Amino acid sequence: MIVRDRPGLFQVIFTIRGSILQRIYPQIILVMALSCVVVWAHWEMPSLVPVFNGAPFALLGVALSIFLGFRNSACYDRWWEARKHWGQLVATCRDLSRQSLLLDERGAEASRKRREMLHLTIAFTHALVLGWTTPIAAAVFAYTFFGLDALGDELEEPFGSLPNDLPIRAIAVNIEISIRDALGDEERPKPLAPSNYVLL
Repeated sequence: MIVRDRPGLFQVIFTIRGSILQRIYPQIILVMALSCVVVWAHWEMPSLVPVFNGAPFALLGVALSIFLGFRNSACYDRWWEARKHWGQLVATCRDLSRQSLLLDERGAEASRKRREMLHLTIAFTHALVLGWTTPIAAAVFAYTFFGLDALGDELEEPFGSLPNDLPIRAIAVNIEISIRDALGDEERPKPLAPSNYVLL
């Protein structure tokens, strides 16, 4: 982000540092050189470079300028959205450090944990700068899509022995218990218990 005093018109035109001029000057020089060649060829060899009606080029220029205007507007919206998110992150981190001051009043252990938490917050913000969120975000999206796909495959066949299948044996035992209870039968089976957190 460029930070400087508000420049005047002359400074805006001729400022190099932070300007896009450094990126586009080869294209500008190429267009200027090509224009010089065309003008020279038109003067020296008019039959080779005849006069053209400029109306089609003017229409093309208007269409291109509208397209570039929309593109720049969308790019600026994206830039501003990122700026708002980082501004919110600054405010949240300041709130966290301010609110965690209460931990200092609860003893040395709580104060140590506060410092540890705030150092992790600092590490998190620097990790965002380094772009470490890209692999994390990719992993979250991959988990979402691949997980939904795999879960759909498991739920497609509900009558199996996979962890996400219906516990039909346990349901059948519960039905038997309910019916024997309605009959007043003393001999009732025990409900099936889950094994390793899985009920089949």
